[in-house]
Amino acid sequence: MIRGRPAGIIAGALEAAALSQTTANGLFARIETLLDEQVVEDELTLARLESTLTDGYAEALRLDSKRMKIERRIDQVVVSPQATERKAEELNTLILCLARTREDLERLRRLLSALKTRAKAARTAESL
Repeated sequence: MIRGRPAGIIAGALEAAALSQTTANGLFARIETLLDEQVVEDELTLARLESTLTDGYAEALRLDSKRMKIERRIDQVVVSPQATERKAEELNTLILCLARTREDLERLRRLLSALKTRAKAARTAESL
């Protein structure tokens, strides 16, 4: 147990991270599909672009919040007076989760930037 946290919490965090990764991967796939499609200038396509942008921005906020929570937890574990194997395991798990979260956030921001450009072009074309 690390600072009152049973090992089950670490396992729970890993399961939540796996579910979160599945959600993020689904969003990445949706965005990439939209970016790969031929540019079609209709209301339905614009609505899909804007809906996906909204979902993407919400996911970016969620990932950024998760990143901050992981960083705070790392700080808590590091300053903990205990020097145990479990502490090292938790730190390792947290560092891996932090790296994955940062990678996902960076990837999502790149994809959202490209999607925003596509949506802007679709809005401009629709208004002509």
